[in-house]
Amino acid sequence: MRDETLCRLSGTAAIVGGLLRAANGFAANILSDDILQLVYFATDVVLIFGLAGIYLQARAQVGWFGFAGFVATVIGLLMVRSGALFGGYQAGASAALLGTVLLGGIMLAKRYSIAAPALWIASFALALAAALKPGMGWTAIIAGAVYGAGFVLAGTKLFGKKLEKVV
Repeated sequence: MRDETLCRLSGTAAIVGGLLRAANGFAANILSDDILQLVYFATDVVLIFGLAGIYLQARAQVGWFGFAGFVATVIGLLMVRSGALFGGYQAGASAALLGTVLLGGIMLAKRYSIAAPALWIASFALALAAALKPGMGWTAIIAGAVYGAGFVLAGTKLFGKKLEKVV
């Protein structure tokens, strides 16, 4: 497979995952629990594939801390789907968000990217506000939408790219 194809596929996965993640908070009151679980599973799968492309494209700039953020995000997304083993959704979602913020923070610090990491960090701030003030459930929904928007922007950056060569 050509690098451009791999970047395009992972970019598409990031965009689809981001759009699904943005919509998930609103779908909870519309879809049945069984359908909702399938949508959540599909969201996490495409987010992981999209994240792989995002990380691979930025790997030369983000170094070990970026790799740690990538790994923490993937583990967190897997924890969300294995909630009974790891303390439920909140533990996995927190790990995934913190991992994404670490990766995004390194991307910002290295000036690799600005928009997507800024949205991931804003999502963290909104999620923190929702956790500290439980009566603000709408803040958590907005945090999820902002998190998804970060993936959409990061995914669009992958189109037309080749994987950067690391010597």
